[in-house]
Amino acid sequence: MPKTSITADIAAVLGILALLAVVLGPAAIHLGLFSPIRGFVVFAFGSLLGSLLSFIFGIAGLLRTRPASGRLGRGRAWVGTGVGVFLLLLAGIQLFLGRHAPAIHDVTTNTAFPPMFSDSVRALRTHQNGVDYPDGGPSVPEMQKQAYPDLTTITLPVPPEVALNHARLAGEQLGWKITRVDPTEGRVEAYDVSRIFMFIDDIVIRVRPSGTGSSVDVRSSSRVGLGDLGKNAARIRAFRKALLST
Repeated sequence: MPKTSITADIAAVLGILALLAVVLGPAAIHLGLFSPIRGFVVFAFGSLLGSLLSFIFGIAGLLRTRPASGRLGRGRAWVGTGVGVFLLLLAGIQLFLGRHAPAIHDVTTNTAFPPMFSDSVRALRTHQNGVDYPDGGPSVPEMQKQAYPDLTTITLPVPPEVALNHARLAGEQLGWKITRVDPTEGRVEAYDVSRIFMFIDDIVIRVRPSGTGSSVDVRSSSRVGLGDLGKNAARIRAFRKALLST
């Protein structure tokens, strides 16, 4: 009687567990069962470690169940191999897209004189990353300049009070949660929540008079994580585009 390959069985189980982890991590965050970082860790284990193991056992299972072996379980070996390849490709795509992003999580249009967060934001930042720029070490400004040389102060040909209102509207257009608008200080504060893992990034906009117009500086900072895969820079670019089109 033909024997079933244990290796193929392990490959299938690992593939299913990896898929469950990839789905469970984000789902548990949205259901309020996991914190964003815990859900991300579950997702990462599934997409990286789980997929790698299922792929390795899947390949071994395919070798163990080749026709000449007389062993059963080739379909399960293909399950492990297929899931492993699929999840590894997904992880590879994300790493490829963020390959040029430096390991920073605090980005601004003005590294010499960055906008500062108010005390109300400081009171909320009871988490991994700090509030003062440059969070992450003195090399952050230079790393940002090399990676994102296009992120500079935005100038508008309108008075500061008009520019401040345009900045608020641009943030709302992008789906940011506006938490404070202070015309006296020329400040808008907001936060943005990522769709999948619900990570929160804090944003501060500073508007100052500049000649007959206004200068607008923005800062976007992640509450957790050493790097951001370029998300904060992309957010500032999107804001600049929205602001200039208002």
